[in-house]
Parts: sequence; C-alpha cells; structure tokens
Amino acid sequence: MIHMTDITASPFEKVTALRPATNLGQLVRDQLSALTASGYGEVDVRWNSDMLLIDAKSDDGYICRVFNADGVCVMEQIDRRGIGVERHFEEDGMTVISEEIFG
Repeated sequence: MIHMTDITASPFEKVTALRPATNLGQLVRDQLSALTASGYGEVDVRWNSDMLLIDAKSDDGYICRVFNADGVCVMEQIDRRGIGVERHFEEDGMTVISEEIFG
C-alpha cells in the first residue's frame, strides 16, 4: 500500500516546537526572597519583553542577574567591596561562556 498523504507538501516547512510557558513571576519572587535573605536591601526588577534583569545592592556590594524569556540566567555580575566577577552563560544557564574577574 502506498500512502499519498501530503505528497505535495513543501519539504522545507518549519516545525515549531513550543516550550512550556515559564512562570517569570515565580522566578522574580524566588530571586527577591533569596536576595533579601542574603542581606540585599535595594532590589530593582526590569523587564523589556526579551530579558529580565534583577539587580540588588547592599552595604557590602552589588549583584545583577539577567534572565532570558525562558527564565534561564544568561549573565551574572557580583561585586563585593570592589572585587567582583562577571559570568556569561549558554542558553542552558549552566555552561560558562566567559568569566571576567575585576577588582
């Protein structure tokens, strides 16, 4: 038996795999909870439809994390009393692309 279903369909049609929706609200709540528990007082959250930026300041330093729309951390900058590190991550949020230490 020969199946002729979709025989005229273009071989270059795109197949879109949808990811489950990320609950960025819960991500923000978790980050706020962790940062305030670590002693950071001033926390700023910004969203530009593409990236979520959370930065926090304390008397001892500064921390900034950037998340993509999937809720994965793609950049982290930590500064404690003038000595810090900036890390950029792959889309998996774990593999470090680059790391720069400054001070």
